[in-house]
Amino acid sequence: MTGENVPMGFVKEPDPVLRDKYIRQYGELRRHLYAKHVATLPPDDQQSIDEGRHPSQSHRFAVEAQPYCEQLERHLGTLGLDVSEVHLGRYHMDRIVLTVETPEHLYAAKYRKLPWLFQGFEVKYISTTNKNATEQCVEPKTRK
Repeated sequence: MTGENVPMGFVKEPDPVLRDKYIRQYGELRRHLYAKHVATLPPDDQQSIDEGRHPSQSHRFAVEAQPYCEQLERHLGTLGLDVSEVHLGRYHMDRIVLTVETPEHLYAAKYRKLPWLFQGFEVKYISTTNKNATEQCVEPKTRK
């Protein structure tokens, strides 16, 4: 996000005009990165996304989406992430997201190395060691 000059924590920006600008830039960046991701997929997957038939694009494709959970779990294992479970998340706008539960604490440095897109799906991570979402994915505190 630094390339777009969007600061971390932009959703808490007190100036509503500036906050809206950051939200718009963030959305543009996400769409751009997703388009780049889709371009790396096999032609059949690209076509299914273009036609709205990809399993990530509707809750009604949940049965077809389920095998991607196992594929992502295997992939994350090769990256050294301890995974408790990967399951489907049904999100607003009729989309399916792959949700990863891990007993590991996801410090920002580790989190940045994990994929947020996988075979056409967005990926969300939940650290089960700390259910408080505001403390997830942060740099460890240094000891003094």
